[in-house]
Amino acid sequence: MRFVRMTRAGTGLMTAALLLSLADSAAAQTPDLEGTLVVVNKGASTVSIVDVASARELAVLPTGTGPHEVALSSDGRTAVITDYGARQPGNSLTVVDVEKLAVIRTIDLGTHERPHGIAFLPGDEKVVVTSEATRSVIVVDVENGTIEDALPTAQAGSHMLALPAPATRVWTSNVPDGTVSEIDVG
Repeated sequence: MRFVRMTRAGTGLMTAALLLSLADSAAAQTPDLEGTLVVVNKGASTVSIVDVASARELAVLPTGTGPHEVALSSDGRTAVITDYGARQPGNSLTVVDVEKLAVIRTIDLGTHERPHGIAFLPGDEKVVVTSEATRSVIVVDVENGTIEDALPTAQAGSHMLALPAPATRVWTSNVPDGTVSEIDVG
């Protein structure tokens, strides 16, 4: 069963809670200075892979136009980047093999333009992605490059998303409407 619940974020508390959740989650992933960092270069339409300990850039790889966000699989081997676009809306995801320092595929999202917020679902086979243009969250099979589902937020500017444990619901911030959507993905 799927449901969508919108909450008006009049005081900004819901948005702040969502952003704090995202910040806490990012901080928890990098407790010390080691590992690999994946950096989206929006203006250059590239992604940099950086060794954190040495601060050495290992590779610069092409993405679609205007990459905005990146999600890493739980093992850190796969990165999926949202290609938001610039003047023209983007509608793709770039999939990178972090260990091999290579782009392994580009996933066409069709009418789902302006992809932005992204997170892996448990199992690392699928990602959930906001599409500002279609006011939805799409579920994408990363390996097959297919869209599995499109779940409406019914709100303008569905932008960032959070997928708190146990990862059965996605929360989106809908910037122009000043709302937060809660969508069942479990």
